[in-house]
Amino acid sequence: MQARRQARLERLLPVQRPARRSIPDGRCRSADRSIGQGEQWAYELSSYKNSPNPSVRASLAVRLGAVLWRWLDAHEPCVMQCARVKEFPLVVPVPSTRGRPDHPLPSILREIVKPTSDRCADLLSQNPRYPPGSREAHDDRYLVSRQLAGEPVLLVDDQWTSGGHAQSAAAALKLAGSGPVAVVSLGRHFDRTPAGEEYRRAADSYYRSARAQGWNWAQCCLCYQSGHRE
Repeated sequence: MQARRQARLERLLPVQRPARRSIPDGRCRSADRSIGQGEQWAYELSSYKNSPNPSVRASLAVRLGAVLWRWLDAHEPCVMQCARVKEFPLVVPVPSTRGRPDHPLPSILREIVKPTSDRCADLLSQNPRYPPGSREAHDDRYLVSRQLAGEPVLLVDDQWTSGGHAQSAAAALKLAGSGPVAVVSLGRHFDRTPAGEEYRRAADSYYRSARAQGWNWAQCCLCYQSGHRE
């Protein structure tokens, strides 16, 4: 049964290797920000939902929302072009797998990020059969609250680690009848010291190249793929 589920998931959305073993070409500038433990963006992505101080959580939610708003203003057309759609009528947050009822991402999409405020649809919930915090991709990890009718979906996740949560969410939406699903994450955890000498060399090369390029609001990895460079 598990083998059949995994095969079906891979047909819906090819499952990538964990981020530490999937090293992008150093020329690409990610649609998200690659982060490492102890860096400012990693701190903010953790603290906006985990800080014991409500005022800190609220302030960081606004900061993260501002980053996403500005990025979508500039690059949602890039995502639409890549997905071959004219619009994303639905913007769906990836829910917490730890069962927290107060995850702030949906409210950021509804109340802070203006381009998504009237499109945000909180369609997904965690399937209780899976233990909290697990990362494996499964097409039934999330439950979808209603059937869809071919609508394209922009799926938003706060942090990409292995990709299992976003891929599970996309597979669940496809099984529920969605059209193309595109994923945007606010941050990607990047392991600079993966197991294996080959992967460590590749990781170090990518990290140095990405740091040398820096961050540019006017460019994303999809701009590079389509040839639209500043």
